[in-house]
Amino acid sequence: MLGIKIGLGALSCAVGLAAFLLSGSSMQDGEPKLNELKVVEDERDDLSRLLHVEKVSGSYSISGKAAFVGITLEIQRPGQEVQKLQGPRLPAGKDGVRNGKFSIQFVDLDYLRLGDSPKNHSRLLITLQEKGQPWSAELNVPKADFDFTAFAEGGSSRVTRFEDGRAPLFWRKGKRPDGGVNKNAPKEETVVTAYLTVHTE
Repeated sequence: MLGIKIGLGALSCAVGLAAFLLSGSSMQDGEPKLNELKVVEDERDDLSRLLHVEKVSGSYSISGKAAFVGITLEIQRPGQEVQKLQGPRLPAGKDGVRNGKFSIQFVDLDYLRLGDSPKNHSRLLITLQEKGQPWSAELNVPKADFDFTAFAEGGSSRVTRFEDGRAPLFWRKGKRPDGGVNKNAPKEETVVTAYLTVHTE
């Protein structure tokens, strides 16, 4: 498994999240329920390090009311509005249990050139799969927004329920603009969080 250093801020978030999970907050009857969520951060081998490629994958089980299932990434910068990156979205289907898999791959396009890919960008390949049918979306994200293959900290989620129609999969904190050299520089800590989402409408 990919070794990731989790800072005190992440620990604090984890404690707060655990408190919420134990709070006994109720869910409306018939709303989509997250039965199981597994997140795996793939171990990086020599080739993935050479090409600057990262991958997070996993599986989920949802039951209850039929819902559209998708993946959304949110980029949060201090003092700015949240920037959303929309991945694939699966049809609502029918009420009942549905099982699926997901994967999110990050490629540094300055190291691995793909066709006429733009410079100073990362490419995200986001895939959802149910009943053997994959649904994918490709996004080119400027490194000025977030460098997905050169983050400072990160971790995966252990959430067991949806909150406001979403469940976090993993998070990444970007490196400081000055690389941490100037201790007096402002700490512009950009954070990206990936969510599994459900919507009934």
